[in-house]
Amino acid sequence: GVIGGTSNSITRLELPSHLSKFASYSITTTTNVLTLDINPAASDISIGYYAFAHAKIIKYNFPGVKELATSAFVSAFTTTAFTSDELKTLDFEVVLGDKSPITKTPNQAFNGLPVESFVIPASIVELGSNTFFNCTRLENVSFAEGSELTTVGGTVFGLCQKLASVDFSNATKLTSFGIQPFQNCSAMTSFTFPESVQSLGGIFFEGCTNLTEITLNKNFTPEMLYSLDTSNYTNCIFGSANNYAPVNVENIYVHPENPYFVSEDGILYSADKSILYFFPPAKDP
Repeated sequence: GVIGGTSNSITRLELPSHLSKFASYSITTTTNVLTLDINPAASDISIGYYAFAHAKIIKYNFPGVKELATSAFVSAFTTTAFTSDELKTLDFEVVLGDKSPITKTPNQAFNGLPVESFVIPASIVELGSNTFFNCTRLENVSFAEGSELTTVGGTVFGLCQKLASVDFSNATKLTSFGIQPFQNCSAMTSFTFPESVQSLGGIFFEGCTNLTEITLNKNFTPEMLYSLDTSNYTNCIFGSANNYAPVNVENIYVHPENPYFVSEDGILYSADKSILYFFPPAKDP
């Protein structure tokens, strides 16, 4: 079955187990605050473009999602749907259940989602660009056990100003990050690169103004320090020609088994100390 239309009177949507799709713009304008209650037996649900735009829905619990369109939740969690006070005080929740066979979150999938934590299903292989962009209440992100994640796109957590940590411990297959994945994540104070990562986008920590410590894993290579941006300019993960360095970093640490780098007094050198790679901006002289 496919659901579509608008509502101005109901407060709870109880949807049947045979539901298979939310069409684009399917629940677009509501007066009352809604809870979306989907039968636990439902699975393989498709969610269309702007499916919940401007709808005052605070709780979504999807037993299984097989397809998520670009911008599916865009405008669902903004002042065009809720008042400023509602966004500050209501308890929001979006759950993609363990029946979810979805493998990729598209661009801006959860843009502006006002939740404090999010568990990414094990089936997700790729987080598309801007997946959690501007989720200003997001504090913690983790990955379900058995995570298949390999790729984190550009600015995935951009403008997540309260994001203090991302637990990658279950994401053991993660190999690459896009450009600026943590743009303006000002609550982050430390970061350790996951051991499985092999390639990184440039200006990795732009706007992470409270970041003070960075740790390179044992497999981190010199090639991972640099990348080409969209204009073919070389960028370092710590900054660029436009000076996007995380200005309050005091120390760069290196795993003791790393054969390429060494840290001395928090300064990053090549293993033989013949190359100075990075002098932390906030390092005391």
